[in-house]
Amino acid sequence: MTELTKRLLTALVAVPLLICFIVLGDPAGNFWFTDIRHFGLPFLGLINVVIFLGLWEFYKIIEARGLKPMKVVGIIGGLLVGFLAHFSNGYLMTVVLTATILLVMTIQLSKKDISTAITGISVTIFGVIYIAWLLSHIILLRNFGQELENEYHYTGQVLEQFPGGRDIGLFFVLLVIACTFLNDTGAYFTGKIWGKRKLVPRISPKKTWEGAIGGVVVCTITAVVIRLIFVFPFKIVYCLLLGFLIGVVAIFGDLVESLLKRDAKIDDAGGLLPGHGGFMDRLDSLLFTIPLTYYYVKIYYYTQMVE
Repeated sequence: MTELTKRLLTALVAVPLLICFIVLGDPAGNFWFTDIRHFGLPFLGLINVVIFLGLWEFYKIIEARGLKPMKVVGIIGGLLVGFLAHFSNGYLMTVVLTATILLVMTIQLSKKDISTAITGISVTIFGVIYIAWLLSHIILLRNFGQELENEYHYTGQVLEQFPGGRDIGLFFVLLVIACTFLNDTGAYFTGKIWGKRKLVPRISPKKTWEGAIGGVVVCTITAVVIRLIFVFPFKIVYCLLLGFLIGVVAIFGDLVESLLKRDAKIDDAGGLLPGHGGFMDRLDSLLFTIPLTYYYVKIYYYTQMVE
């Protein structure tokens, strides 16, 4: 079985499940088969599983480099960041992140071997920020309808006029994930067919300028297609710009993870996803594109409010 076949089969199973969990991320939603309100907990659970697996793989990369992270503290801190993103909309996330940083430095005082103090503290905290903090923005993005009510003072009546009602975070989460994944697909096939000029050969020898440009083009088109499918009141020009930015930023996310793996002298972060490597290999671009989308959307709605 070829790697491409493995990729397609994995996507065939994973994509419907992912969409199901994203839909169940509505904080005000009910399960389809019952009137029981789920408060978006299925989506929160999925993201925390991904944070756990992402941190586990990240710390394995760090250990392959010969460094000694505090895995337990880092993973617990990362999971709390994801958990509180759902319930506090950002404030308590910073409290937990601060507490984790202080705890990591304090624990290092009790270790007999002080020769790894700087690297041990640094890589542990870096893992929490890189994986948990950045990825937790997808929870903030998914709950953006609530943020519009609570912080931007949009009324429920106004939000109900949008397609999808108050659950407008569904649109933006689907958009950023579709754009990021199809950016990768577009870059893969474009690079395979036309790729000649290497992008950054010292970091990722297989990536080409042609592939990168093809990925950005596909990403930009995908953003507009998602906008048209949802008939969402998000101006086309802003959608085009967001799609373009996601495509560009996704390249940097991919290259950063490639840089870490090359430094650790490993090919894949893990092998949990056949044809795709590990969770880190699927998360790399999303860790950059999700925060970008969240803050882009915040700025967009703020400007709409003040106009």
